Amino acid sequence: MDPEEILKKHIEGEQTIEEGKLLAAASLITANSTQELADASMLLAKTTQASAELLAKTTQASAELLAKTTEKSAEQLSKSNEASADRLAKTTQTSAELLAKTTKISADQLNQRNEIFEKRMKWLTIALVAVGLIQVIIAIIALSKA
Repeated sequence: MDPEEILKKHIEGEQTIEEGKLLAAASLITANSTQELADASMLLAKTTQASAELLAKTTQASAELLAKTTEKSAEQLSKSNEASADRLAKTTQTSAELLAKTTKISADQLNQRNEIFEKRMKWLTIALVAVGLIQVIIAIIALSKA
C-alpha cells in the first residue's frame, strides 16, 4: 500500500482498520528509531567528553614529565654551563605549562560543544517522540472511528 495514499485516506477519514494499524505501526517504528538515535547520540557525546578529559590529563602528565626530564638534563648540564642550563629549564617549563593550558582550553571547548550537542539532541528527541506519539494518537482515533 502506498504510504501517501494511506495518510490521505486517514485525513479524509476513509482509512480501513488495516491501514490504521499500518499507520500506527509505522508511527511506533519511527518513535523507537528516534529514541535509539537519540540514545546513540548521547553515548557518542559522553564518549567524546571522556576522550577530551583523558586527552587533557594525558597531555598534562606528558608536559609534567617533559618538564622534569628537561630539568634533570639541565641540572647535569649546569656543571659546565649553569647559565645556559637555567634558561633551557625555564623555557622548557614555560613551554610545558603553555602546552598544558592550551590543551586544557581545547578540552574545555570540546566539552562545551558536547554539552550544546547533548541539549540539541534532547530537544530533537523530544520533538521526534512527540511527532511519533501524535501519529500514534491519530491512528488510534482513526481506528476508533472505524
